[in-house]
Amino acid sequence: MGAVTIEATGLTKRFGGRIAVADLTFTARAGWCCGLGLNGTGKTTAIRLLSTVLPPTSGEFTVAGIPGTRPAEISRRVGVMPERAGYPGCQTGREYLRYHARLLGLSRPDATVLAERLLTEVGLADRAETRIAGYSRGTR
Repeated sequence: MGAVTIEATGLTKRFGGRIAVADLTFTARAGWCCGLGLNGTGKTTAIRLLSTVLPPTSGEFTVAGIPGTRPAEISRRVGVMPERAGYPGCQTGREYLRYHARLLGLSRPDATVLAERLLTEVGLADRAETRIAGYSRGTR
């Protein structure tokens, strides 16, 4: 059996009186593929919890052995590509990466350096000024 990559115990998210995810408990291992349910069952909320975009109301989880109480560490290791990511089509790849680097607390110069490094690493340095709307879905 592969190593545990994601583990959740009693993970719950409430929005006021509404429960979006209730007592989610599971273990996913390396190489596994799993589905979380039908429309409206909390899949997007669960992904947002596990990728640390949202804090859980209760419960706990680990991603690659990192506890959910260390969101900065998890967010540096996890990328999420939803079906409809809502990328701002008017921004260039460079602008988008710099913006998110700034959201993570990097200075403007450091955000620019990081954006350039990432664009080079993924082979998009020559398309850095292309608007995101001009990228294929896979490139986005």
